[in-house]
Amino acid sequence: GNNDQYVGNLLPDVVGEYDYVTRWSSNGGISWYYSDLSGPGINGNPGRLHVISSGDLTAPAAPQNLVLDGTSGSSISFSWDANSEPDLAGYEIYRQMVVEALLFERIATVGPAVTSYVDESVTGGETYDYYVVAFDTSFNRSDPSNTIQATAEPRYVDVTFRVGVPDYTPGTVYVVGDIPEFGPWDPGRVPMTQIDATTWEYTLPLLDGLQLQYKYTRGSWDRVESWGSIVGLANRSTTIEYGTDGTQVIDNTATDWGNGDDSDKAVRFWRDPIVVDEFPAPDATLVPTDTQIVATWSVTMTAGTMFEVTGPAGMVSGTFVNDDATQTTTFTPDVPLDGNSDYTVLVSGQVSQGMPGGENGTQQVPAQWTFRTTGPAAIELLKTVSTDGNCGTTSVITTTWNTDVTYCYTVTNMGGVTLTTHTLTDTVLGTILQDFAYSLAPQASVAVTATYDPPNSYGTIENCALWTAMDDTGAPAAAEACATVNIVAPTDVSLTGLGDVSRPGSYLWWPLLALLLVVAGLLGLRRARRA
Repeated sequence: GNNDQYVGNLLPDVVGEYDYVTRWSSNGGISWYYSDLSGPGINGNPGRLHVISSGDLTAPAAPQNLVLDGTSGSSISFSWDANSEPDLAGYEIYRQMVVEALLFERIATVGPAVTSYVDESVTGGETYDYYVVAFDTSFNRSDPSNTIQATAEPRYVDVTFRVGVPDYTPGTVYVVGDIPEFGPWDPGRVPMTQIDATTWEYTLPLLDGLQLQYKYTRGSWDRVESWGSIVGLANRSTTIEYGTDGTQVIDNTATDWGNGDDSDKAVRFWRDPIVVDEFPAPDATLVPTDTQIVATWSVTMTAGTMFEVTGPAGMVSGTFVNDDATQTTTFTPDVPLDGNSDYTVLVSGQVSQGMPGGENGTQQVPAQWTFRTTGPAAIELLKTVSTDGNCGTTSVITTTWNTDVTYCYTVTNMGGVTLTTHTLTDTVLGTILQDFAYSLAPQASVAVTATYDPPNSYGTIENCALWTAMDDTGAPAAAEACATVNIVAPTDVSLTGLGDVSRPGSYLWWPLLALLLVVAGLLGLRRARRA
């Protein structure tokens, strides 16, 4: 006929008998009208619903691992592990307010695919207990899960930001982000604490469940990290989680870049280029006058990268070559540097290309160092003497006749160029080396030995050696050293010719004189007896 028809579904959740009536509103729920099978009004003739058991009496297992996920002043959230029964129909959420200690009441029912719940009907500051029950399509209900307790209040987590940085990183590391505690986005507001050469930390309390974006700087946006996916306006991101004890470490120290999310990794590159190595080394001495000067960078530089080299005559002219593969800038002077002179290198204001996908940047930390060139070719000669055939430790010894001695000549290159030709002469042994070819590098040493058989007479033998060396240009260097051998007579006396030679003359006349005295004494005794 002309009557409107409405259809609804009844959703019983327990086996049994049910009466039902309908109600409707024509003014948006301000007032309601009821009807039963006899028409409008409650006429004692409700509909009858029969919920019959399916015969399945096996209840699902109790939900496991109910845990608190977070709290606020107006909500409590929690979750649990999913049940695996094929006929699972859903879960029921039960709650009681602790202060009233009333019976638990069901506050919600969720579907079988849902394993978390946010209770937004709480009163701020009140404490509640919760458990979850699973039920199947035959209305069989499990035992309750474990019970958790939570208070509807903001929950803070002690959060530690920990980051690894390149070992060449200068200055202080800062953490910056989109929360008020970090500025927001003030690159020089929150300095971190250095833990070791490459690790920095900062700890602060943050609300549980907070989601934030952040990154690391060295105090300004010109010194911000720039690498991988963390470039430009792209940031790191994280969610604050209370966990089991209210502490959280956001660990950004991993260096396996390219394996996983860049947000979890250490800083790989800074936006501004940094000089990470210098050649010659700072404060180096004995640097060859034909040296090149090299600056090694943290990132790839532009083709026009250069620096200043100054010496006794002012600015040094030369040419620059940039190598992207080695990230180096090499300066070659137009003419050799002055010898025995100090030079200063200043690198500042240079611009990088940035790493692939990264931003270019301007050098923020100047690099300056000095070095000293070598003077003319120079050597040092040490001459020692021994009787055991090896290089001795002294230049003066005492020995006896018939004992060979070994002279040891040790030369050290004290200059900054390699010496290639060597001549060695000795006032007693004569020429030992003559234009001998041997490459002796700066600060290197080499030793030569020579054996000598002194004459069979006592006395002192002092001889001196002269070592002359030249480099490839023919520039010479010379050094002299001397040694002394004291020869003394043996102390045992015999008729075989050994005797004390500490007195002048031949060692044979002493026993002969003694024999003559004995003979003369015998002759004198005989004359006396005859008389």
